[in-house]
Amino acid sequence: SSEWGTSPWYWYYINAIPKATTTSVLFFFFGIYYKGFQLRWVLFTIIFFVSAFSFLPHKELRFIFYVLPLINLFAACGFVGLWKTLTPRLRFERQQLKHYFFTTIKIGMILTLIA
Repeated sequence: SSEWGTSPWYWYYINAIPKATTTSVLFFFFGIYYKGFQLRWVLFTIIFFVSAFSFLPHKELRFIFYVLPLINLFAACGFVGLWKTLTPRLRFERQQLKHYFFTTIKIGMILTLIA
């Protein structure tokens, strides 16, 4: 398979996952912060699966499609955690977060159509 091209071991972490998840990868880290301990087995599965495929010289995004829903699970937990953290008296920040959320969805849809 190396005849079709090789990539460095970190290619999935630096290129593939951010491009596949577009803007939800930003919320992924908040999801680790809010639910990382409760969902540690899911997080371990993501890290183990991607790391195992990182040892292969030939890398394609289709090899790790199976972990993208799990990454989006953490992104959703991160967004909910941010949403609940902002109290009702901080209404302006909640509106900004809501605007940011819908803007990231729009940007993600546009980038998906372009790619």
